[in-house]
Amino acid sequence: MKVVKGEASYETIISISHNPDSPHSQEDQDMQMQKWNEAYNLLEDLAYLDRRITDAMEQSDKLAGNATLSPSLKRKLSAFTAELTEIRKKLLVTKVGDIRGEQQLREKVSELYGAIGDYYGRPTQSQIERLADLSVEADNMKATVDAIFTKNLASLNQQIGKASLAPIKILTREEFDAEGQE
Repeated sequence: MKVVKGEASYETIISISHNPDSPHSQEDQDMQMQKWNEAYNLLEDLAYLDRRITDAMEQSDKLAGNATLSPSLKRKLSAFTAELTEIRKKLLVTKVGDIRGEQQLREKVSELYGAIGDYYGRPTQSQIERLADLSVEADNMKATVDAIFTKNLASLNQQIGKASLAPIKILTREEFDAEGQE
């Protein structure tokens, strides 16, 4: 590690290791870190999924407001946005204002992430099982969103192209990850 203060710089090597005074075994601490990272990665995946949905919804809404598009295409774009909106409501809390008590997939994963991270020993069996269940739920939701995109985008983009407008573009994971690096 290097620290620079004014003209002076200081360098040292830092070793990160488990606390040898911990009452938890190395195996338990490793399991905690593994599951904590899995929950973190799941939150990242959900953030990417939400971004894909919201970007597509915003593009669709903007296009639906274009006066040059046919009423039929505008209805199709509105239906596409509505379908994505319903999925998004299952992904995360979308209400504005008092949301106490409401939990959707993202909030459930966030709560589990915090619970695993707050205890330095092995996660409970129920936490491990809950994380697996939430991962399956996230995979199912991603598959649903992918199916909506597959079912609608080719046709919509073809019709949008006929109107000489830019198609709806879905953000790639690489683009999403690069934004986080900026």
